[in-house]
Amino acid sequence: MSKQTLIKIKDITKTYGTKVKTAVLKDINLEIEKGSFNWIVGASGSGKTTLLNIISGLDASTSGKVEIEGVDLVSLTPNERARFRANNLGFIFQFHYLLPEYNALDNILMPLRIQNKKIDKAVKQRALDLMKEVGIDHVHDHYPNQMSGGEQQRTAVARAIIGGPLLILADEPTGNLDSSSAEAVYQLLRALHQTYKTTFIVITHDKINPAKGDRLLTLKDGVLIKDVIY
Repeated sequence: MSKQTLIKIKDITKTYGTKVKTAVLKDINLEIEKGSFNWIVGASGSGKTTLLNIISGLDASTSGKVEIEGVDLVSLTPNERARFRANNLGFIFQFHYLLPEYNALDNILMPLRIQNKKIDKAVKQRALDLMKEVGIDHVHDHYPNQMSGGEQQRTAVARAIIGGPLLILADEPTGNLDSSSAEAVYQLLRALHQTYKTTFIVITHDKINPAKGDRLLTLKDGVLIKDVIY
């Protein structure tokens, strides 16, 4: 079966400042295959998060082009980009950004509410099944301040995948966790990738051991210096 390209990144640059310009990304060219698991690594300040934000449309590039599933994000209005993100992308951040006034189940259902999906009994059961899959069914009625850091992050992972996104973007998803919890989250992301065949892009400072088929992209000073498929 031929592989399909999900993301095309062409000649992306990002520069901050007017009088004194700082180039954060320099002529990035990259294609990401549908269903692939991708790591982006590099030292602090290498441009990892900036690249992720441009891929998602959270930030605009200074020049260049980003296409996801044939949609040119650069040409969209801010409102159109927001709609595209809501309908097609899932996010996992270092800080989980759970809504404190909602319990775990309702936090997970939030992307579906944003998409104006009907939240019926079957949808709630699907969310509960997903919570069981990620190991947090015991906290479905707990609020964020009643959960451990690992439980909060697993809630965020379930929230990212509930809507069946084309792409999940994870920015330092284990940055707030101890090494044991961090490894458990990475194993969870891999398991979900295997189950749902969703495309993943994961940024990390952690030392990782890529699995067979993983792609490891290394940024240094805004330049893609290494691209390895294991």
